[in-house]
This record gives sequence, structure tokens and C-alpha cells, in this order.
Amino acid sequence: MINILVVVVGGAIGAIARYQLDGLIQDHTHGALPVGTLVINVSGALALGILVGLRLKHGFPATAELAAGTGFCGAFTTFSSLMYESTRLAQDGAYRAATRTLSLNLILGGAAATVGLLVTGAL
Repeated sequence: MINILVVVVGGAIGAIARYQLDGLIQDHTHGALPVGTLVINVSGALALGILVGLRLKHGFPATAELAAGTGFCGAFTTFSSLMYESTRLAQDGAYRAATRTLSLNLILGGAAATVGLLVTGAL
């Protein structure tokens, strides 16, 4: 039961953080590329890489990893928004922007997770 509770609390915080940050970024950027989702997904991947590194290399508590990783990062990052925004761009004929959005999220997200894992492993 405690695991469900920590995921719920982490998820609630992550969802609110995502909503606030995405709104802030979108208010300050223009163009077809959904920059808010990109920043959120990449920063969430970095955070998850750090959490996994802390757990594997430094004994970070499993419950804390569950709250922060599954709960917070799971609600903070968003695959569904990425797919919606990319599909919407393609439907509007902005194929390059759609491809760029998907590619940047995948490449930068993977790189950020790797950096997070490497940094915590080096500590």
C-alpha cells in the first residue's frame, strides 16, 4: 500500500510541475516545434538517469526511487503529448517539424538519461 501512495504523491507533484513548466515555456517560445514537451522529456530523462544511477551505485532507497522515478518522472514526462503534437504537426503538413520533434526527443532524451547515469556512477 505504501508503494501506491508514494507513486500517487510523486505523480501528483510531477503532473503539476509538467503543467506549470510547459505553460511557462510555451508562453516564451514560438514556432511549430513543441519546445515545452522537448524540455520536459529531456529533463525528465536526465532525472531518471540520475535516479537509476543513484539506486545502482549508491544504494538510493527503493521507495524513494519509486516515488521520484515512477511517480514524479512518469507524470512529468509525456509520451502521449509527444505523439499528439507530432501527429498534429504531420496533419498540418509540417512533416519536417514532426520528424524533428520525434528525433530530438528520442536522441536528446536518450543522451540525457545516459549522462545522468554516467554522472552518478562517477560520484
